[in-house]
Amino acid sequence: MKAILSELERLRRRSRILLWSQRISVVLAGVIAVVAGLVLVDYTLRLPSAVRLLLLLGGLAGLGFAVHRYLLVAFRFKPTLTQLALRVESALPALRGRLASSVEFAMAGVDQTNPLASRSVREAQRRLAGDSVGQIVSPGRTTRDLGLLLVVVAGAALLAFANPALARTGLSRLLLPYGTAQWPARTAVASLMHEVLERDGVHPRGQVLPLRARNLTDDTPEGRVDVRYRLTRDGQAEAWQRVVLTHQGDGVHERLVDTNAERIELSFATEDAVTPAETINLVPPPAVDRATLRVTPPAYAGARVAPLTADLGPGLDERAVTERPSLIGSNAQLELTMNKRLPVPAVESWLRTLFALDTAPAAGLPRFEDLTGPADDVSRWGISWTLTATRTLAVTLTDDVGLHNAEPITYRIEVAEDLPPSVTITEPENDEAVLPQALVTLAGEAKDDVGIARIGLEAETRHAGSEATEPMAFAPERVGQSTTATIEAALDLADYELSEGDVVFVTAVARDVFDLDGRTHEPVRSPVRRLVIMSELDFVAQLRRQLSAVRQNAIRIEALQSELQDDLAEHGRQPGQRRAQAELGNRVAQQRDTVDDLERQIDQNRLEDQQLETLLDQSRDLLDHAGRAANRAVEALDRAAASPPDDADDPDGDTPEGPDGETPGDAEQAEAQREAEEAQQEVRDELMDLIELLDRDEDTWIVQRQLELLREQQQSLQEDTQSLAEETIGQALSDLGDEQLSELDRIAQRQRELRDEARRLIEEMRRRAQAMDELDPQAASGMRAAAETGEEREVDRDMETAAQRAQQNQLQSAGAAQQAAQQSLDRMLNDLEETRQARAEELLRQLASLIESIDRLIVVQENELIALAGAIATGDFGGRDRAMMRLNQNTQSVASEARTAGAAARRIARTLDRAADAQGAAITAIRHDPIEPEAATEAEERSLTLLKEAKTLAEALEEQTEQDQVQEQREKLIEAYRALAEKQTALREQTLTLAPAETLNRRQLVEARRLGNGQQEVRTALSDLESNTSEILDSEIFSYVHRLMDGWCETVSDALWEGTVDTLVTDRQQMIAESIARQIEALEESVSPPDEFAAEDQQDGGGGGGSSAPPVLIPPVAEVKRLHGLQEQVYHETQSIDRRTDLSPAQRRQRVRELGSMERDLMSLGEAMLEALQSAGDGAPPPNPPPSPPAPPPTRDETPEGTEP
Repeated sequence: MKAILSELERLRRRSRILLWSQRISVVLAGVIAVVAGLVLVDYTLRLPSAVRLLLLLGGLAGLGFAVHRYLLVAFRFKPTLTQLALRVESALPALRGRLASSVEFAMAGVDQTNPLASRSVREAQRRLAGDSVGQIVSPGRTTRDLGLLLVVVAGAALLAFANPALARTGLSRLLLPYGTAQWPARTAVASLMHEVLERDGVHPRGQVLPLRARNLTDDTPEGRVDVRYRLTRDGQAEAWQRVVLTHQGDGVHERLVDTNAERIELSFATEDAVTPAETINLVPPPAVDRATLRVTPPAYAGARVAPLTADLGPGLDERAVTERPSLIGSNAQLELTMNKRLPVPAVESWLRTLFALDTAPAAGLPRFEDLTGPADDVSRWGISWTLTATRTLAVTLTDDVGLHNAEPITYRIEVAEDLPPSVTITEPENDEAVLPQALVTLAGEAKDDVGIARIGLEAETRHAGSEATEPMAFAPERVGQSTTATIEAALDLADYELSEGDVVFVTAVARDVFDLDGRTHEPVRSPVRRLVIMSELDFVAQLRRQLSAVRQNAIRIEALQSELQDDLAEHGRQPGQRRAQAELGNRVAQQRDTVDDLERQIDQNRLEDQQLETLLDQSRDLLDHAGRAANRAVEALDRAAASPPDDADDPDGDTPEGPDGETPGDAEQAEAQREAEEAQQEVRDELMDLIELLDRDEDTWIVQRQLELLREQQQSLQEDTQSLAEETIGQALSDLGDEQLSELDRIAQRQRELRDEARRLIEEMRRRAQAMDELDPQAASGMRAAAETGEEREVDRDMETAAQRAQQNQLQSAGAAQQAAQQSLDRMLNDLEETRQARAEELLRQLASLIESIDRLIVVQENELIALAGAIATGDFGGRDRAMMRLNQNTQSVASEARTAGAAARRIARTLDRAADAQGAAITAIRHDPIEPEAATEAEERSLTLLKEAKTLAEALEEQTEQDQVQEQREKLIEAYRALAEKQTALREQTLTLAPAETLNRRQLVEARRLGNGQQEVRTALSDLESNTSEILDSEIFSYVHRLMDGWCETVSDALWEGTVDTLVTDRQQMIAESIARQIEALEESVSPPDEFAAEDQQDGGGGGGSSAPPVLIPPVAEVKRLHGLQEQVYHETQSIDRRTDLSPAQRRQRVRELGSMERDLMSLGEAMLEALQSAGDGAPPPNPPPSPPAPPPTRDETPEGTEP
C-alpha cells in the first residue's frame, strides 16, 4: 500500500507543476500579446498620451485581475491523497469505490487491525497492479500554453529585433504615456503661403486669402491637411480655428478664408506633422475711391454740345464707362481720388502703361499732376489729355508695402468722330412722274451729331436724248440751328422749258459745323430724287391706272363686307366680327388716302381735267360715306357686345319680358345688330356705286382720251404740213428733192392712218354708247352725238382729202382740209363736254324736284307723328295704318324718282328706302294685336329722321353740283383770260421791237398794222367774253375793267394802224396785260376765300334760314380783290408817271387826268359795293351803276400847253 501512496504523492506534485506552468504561460503570453498589440495600435493610430495612460492603467488592472483570479488559484492548488484517489477512481473504473477507501484505511492504519479493511486494501492493490496512476494527468494543455507562450515571445522578440528603436519607443510610449518618446512621422506637410502672398508677410485686406499647403507624404499626397488659424480684429485675437483644407491636386491643399481683419496667424498639420506658425499682416490694398471726368467739347461745338462731367466711380462697375461719347478734339480731365496716400509713380512710365503709348514721344504724353495736399489722408492725381479715340485706361496702383490694386481698375472713355451729316429728300418720298408745268413741293432734312450749318436744295435737268445735265436756277438755302435742319421749297417747272422725257434731278445739300484744326467736312449730298417729265396723256393714264386699282380694291372690300354681313345675319354676333369690320374700315380708309394722293398729284401738276377732278371728288365722297358707315357698323357691334345677358343682370330671373317674350337686353342686342347690318349694307351700297362710277367713267374717259389723242396727232401733222408748205412754196412736184418727196409720202401715209383711226373711233363710240344706254344714258347720248357729228361733218373725208392733196404737193389745200378735220374733232369733243354739262343741269333740275317732294314727305310724317301721339292718348288708332300706307307709297315713289336722277342720287334713294322700311315697321306695329304704340312711335320717328337725312343729302348734292358747275365755268373763264394775257404779252413784246424807230419803214409799218390787227383781235375776244358771260355784265367791277380794256385796245389798235409806236401804245398794252392778269388773280383767289369772308358767308346764310346762297361765278370777294387791284394799278401808275423822264409835259398831264378820273370812278365803285354789301340782307335795290370810264386819250398829244389837269 505504501507504493500506492507514493504514486499518489508523485501525482500530486506533478499536477501542481503542470498547473502552475500552464497558468503562468497563459498570463505571460497574454501580457506580451497585449503589450505588442497596444504598441501596434499606438503605432497605427498615434494614440494621445491620455489614451495611452488609460490603456496602461487598464492593462495593469487586467494583469492584477489575472494574477488574483488565475495564478493565485493555481498556487493554492494542494489536493489530498484521498481527493487524488477519487480522481483516479473516475479515470480507472476498476478501482471505483475501492482505491479511496483503501487509501483512507492505509493512512489511518485500519488495514492493520481490520481484516475487512486489509482485504479491501489488498483488492485495490490487485486491481491497480499493472496500471500507473501518473497516466491519469495529461500534460497536453500545459504543453499547448507553453508553446503559445513561446510563439508570442518569439513574435515579440522578432519585432523587437527587427526595429529595436520602434520597440523601445512603443514600450516607452506605452509604459510612460506622458514621456517624450514619439513615433517617427509617417506624413509630412509644407506651407505654400509664399506662393499666395504678393509680398512676404503681407496680404491685401478684404481680399480672400487662400491658405495653401502641400502634403509631402509619400504615396498619399491627397491625405488630410488641417490648418489652425486665428484672426486679430481691432487688436483682439480671436479663438483658434481648425479647418480641413481641400485637396486641389498634386498634393496641394487649399482653403479660402475671409481677411477682414488686421492679422492672421496660422499653421498647417497632417495627422502627425505640423508646420511652424506663420503671421500675415492684412493691409488695405491701394484702390480708387472716386474718379471724376470733365470733358470740354471743341471750340466749334462749344455752343451746341454741353460739357460733360461724369462720376466714373472706382473703376469696377458700369459707371466706369462714359454714358455718351465725347467728340474727337475734346479736352478731357480725369481726377483720381485714392483710398489712402500712395507714393507718386514714375510719371512717364505710368502714363505710357495707362494709355498704352509705348512708342509715343514724351512730348505727346498726357499731363500728370499730383493734387495731394500736405494734410490729405488720401492721394489725388489729375490727368488731362486731348481725346483722339476711344480709350480704355487700365489704372495700376502700388502702395508703400508693394501691394497692387486687388482688382483691375479700368475706365473707358467713349469718343465719337464728328461724322458728316446725313441728308435725305423727304418730299417727294419717291421718284415721281410729273408734268412740265408741275409745281413740286420739295423738302429735305439733314441730321448731324453736332449741328447743321446750312442746308439747301439743288436741281439739275437732263433733256431727253442727252446724257449731259444742266443746272437749274433753283438753289434755296437756309441756316441750320440744331442737329436737325429742314428746308422746304416749291420748284415751279413751268419756269423752265421742259418737255416729255426730260428728267429733273433734285438733291438736298447740307454742311455741318465741323471745324477742327482747320479741317472741315465737305458738303454732303442726298440720294438723287428724280422728277421724270411725261406727257399729259401718259400722266392721266397713270392716274387712271391707280383709279383702276382703287376699283379692284373696292370690289374685294365689297365682297368681304358681303361675307361679314351674311355671317352676322345667319349666326348673329360672333367673336372676331368687330375686328374684321374694323379692318375693313381701315381698308376703305386706305383707298380714301389713295384718292387724296391722286388729288395731290393733280394739284401739284396743275392738271386741268375737270372730268378727272369730278371723278375724284365723287370717289372721295363715296369712300367717305363708306368709311363712316363701316365705323357705325363697328360701333353697333360694340354696343351689341356691351349689352349684358339679362340673366347676368338679374340673377333671380325677374327680368320683365315683352309681349313676345323678349327681354330688354335681347331687344338692345337685336337693335344693335340691326343697325350693324344696315351700316354694313350701306358700306356695300357705297362701294358698289364707286365700282360702277369708276367702271362707267373708264369707258367715257377712254373714248375722250382717244379723241383728244387723235386731235393732238392731227394738229401735229397739220403743223408738219404747214412747215413743209412754207419750205416748198412755189415748187412743182417734179421740182422737189428726195427728202421732200419722202416727207410728202410720210404726211399722206400718216394722214390716212389718222383717217382709219377716226373711223374706228366713231364706230367704237357708237358701240360703247349702245352698251352704256342702260348704265349711263346721258354719257351714251354724248358719245352718240359726238359720233354723229363726226359722220355729219365727214371728218374721215376731210382727212382723206388732206392725204390726197398732200401727196400731190397741194399743201395749202391739204392744210385747209386738215383744219376742217381739226374743227370737226373739236366739235366732237365739245359734244362730249356739252353732254356732261347737260347732265349736271338735268341733275340740278331733278334735285330741285326731289327736295320739294321730300319736303312734302317730311310734313306728312310730322303730321302723322302728331296724330299718332293723339291716338295713343285716346286709344283710338282708326285710320292711322292707312295714312301711313299712303305715306309709304309716296316715299317709295320719291325713292324711285331719286334713282332716275343717276348714280349721284343713289345714296338719297337708299336713305328714302330705309325711311320706307321704317314706315312699314310702323304700319306693322299699328296693325299688331295688341297695338304696339312705342314701336310705332319709334319707327315713325326713325322715318322722320331718315327723311330729313335724305333732304340734307339732296341739298348737299345740289350745292356741290352747283359749285362744280360754277367752278368749271370759272376755270374756263380763267383759261380764256390766260390765253388773252399770253397773247397780249406777246403783242407788247413785238411792239417794243418797233419802239426805237422814230419813223417806221415800209416793212415795219406792215408789222405795226399786223400787230394792230392782233390788238383788235384781243379787243374783240374781250368783248365776246363779256357779252357771252352774263356774270361779267352783272359785276360792276369786272364790267368796268372790260370797258377800260376796250378803250385801251381801241387806242392801241388805231395807233398801230397809223404807224405810231410810242410810250402811250406800249404803256396801254402793259395796262391791258396787267388788267387781264389781275382779273385772273381775283378769280383764282376767290376759289378759297379768306376766313373773314367765309365767316361773313356763314352769318349771311344763318340769317337766311339755314340755306346758303347759291354759288356765283364772280363772288363778292373776287370783286373786292379786283377793286383792290385797280387801286394798286392806279397807285403804281402814279408812281411811274412821277419817276419817268420819257414823258412830255402834255403826256404827263393827260395821264394824270386819266388817273384822277379812274380814282373818282373807283371811289364810286367802292361806295356802291359797300352799299350793296350792307343792303344785301335787306333786299334793297342795287345802287346806281358807276360812271363809265374816261374816254380813251387821243392817239397823239393834242392837249394845249397851258391846260392843267
